Amino acid sequence: MPKKESKQLDNQLFQLQLAFAGLSLYRNLLTTDAGTQLYNLLSLLRAKEVEPLEIVSAYHTLLHTLCRDAELTGEPCVGDAWQNFLLDFIITDENPFSLQAQKMSLRDMSPSLIKAAGYDMKLLQQLFYATSVVKKACGFASDSAYPDWHVFGGQNPPSNTNLENHQIKNMFMETPAWESCLEKLADFYQQKGCGIFAKYIAFKWSGEDKKLKGIPQPDPVRLDNLVGYKTERKVIIDNTRQFIAGYPANNILLYGDRGTGKSSTVKALLNEFFIKGLRLVEMTKKQLSDLPSLLDVLKRHPQKFIIFIDDLSFEETETEYLALKAILEGSLEARPANVLIYATSNRRHLVKEKFSDRTVSTVYKDSEEIRIQDTMQEKLSLSDRFGITVIFPAPDQKTYLEIVENLAIQRSIALDPAVLRQRAIQWSMLHNGRSGRSAKQFIDQLEGELALEKTHF
Repeated sequence: MPKKESKQLDNQLFQLQLAFAGLSLYRNLLTTDAGTQLYNLLSLLRAKEVEPLEIVSAYHTLLHTLCRDAELTGEPCVGDAWQNFLLDFIITDENPFSLQAQKMSLRDMSPSLIKAAGYDMKLLQQLFYATSVVKKACGFASDSAYPDWHVFGGQNPPSNTNLENHQIKNMFMETPAWESCLEKLADFYQQKGCGIFAKYIAFKWSGEDKKLKGIPQPDPVRLDNLVGYKTERKVIIDNTRQFIAGYPANNILLYGDRGTGKSSTVKALLNEFFIKGLRLVEMTKKQLSDLPSLLDVLKRHPQKFIIFIDDLSFEETETEYLALKAILEGSLEARPANVLIYATSNRRHLVKEKFSDRTVSTVYKDSEEIRIQDTMQEKLSLSDRFGITVIFPAPDQKTYLEIVENLAIQRSIALDPAVLRQRAIQWSMLHNGRSGRSAKQFIDQLEGELALEKTHF
């Protein structure tokens, strides 16, 4: 390479290093795998004495990271894999600007914060176009045998839950001056959130490290897919609408037999209302002692959160219910206005009662009777702390067959109605009785059976 061209290339590499070094608000880029690896590669390319093997290794280490991030998400790339990574970083990073944008509009922020964010946008735009400079400095020709990171990423259209992310990424891709995108970026943070909340709509609480983890592919069940229990579901849907609109709403206990669609109802609410800011957080009963920590995380974000506790019931010796009871009935630290608790159970009294709880020793009868009555009331009153209890009874045969018939229509199963009903009744007798879950299991089996017959496998 001619000396003049070499000097010009070195200056371009230096400008990229300078862009990394100059970041203030979005400085977390230097702590990401891809950001760290690109900066390391830039340093090696500018070093006066370096083994070629080090450059090849650094390049392919970065390639590995970009390939992993682009391919395993299942979402389409915007730009090449480095550019897509950088755009994902911008819309998910937690920093003073993105956190403030969740709570206020751009015009209400301090001028200094806006200026710092605009300056970072200029630097990030420089880094966005790093690929061609890096490849040229590495000495890779366009027809090089070395793999390229231009062609990574899913080919499917973006999922419904990530449509807004894809749109904001395309906006950056098409904008010549990124600092002009600040207002729309701030609007995105306010509507979608930042950090993990910009990337996922469903979460689970990790008791080990005391933080939320995103669920990449939540259950896609929708309210339209659920058959029966319209009256019961309307109560839950109306309460959820009130909550999302910012009006008073109640915690809900969904009580009833197994397989009646209690859990599916709660999960379907997320797919119905995520576009309006609803988020779902799964928590197990064993984690309920962490409930104050979880509430402390959720209250800092503008989205509306339903904490979902599935199959809630306690044995006589378990005490985790005390933390839940304190939150439900109003402890010193009130439940945040953007949080509700929805729980399912097949036990009306959530804390199991022993016969011995009702008996009193004749030796200490007066004092013990008061204590035992207090204990019984504490156990039996947990379900009363939920503002609304919705009962899902086991379906009778008519309702069960209606569920089966509707599921068959949804799956486009063409079978004589009389045969369908007869086989559905046989299935309920041989397997798990009559329930929405049993109906779905029957239709799953039937659909697979008919599909296999067509293939002559």
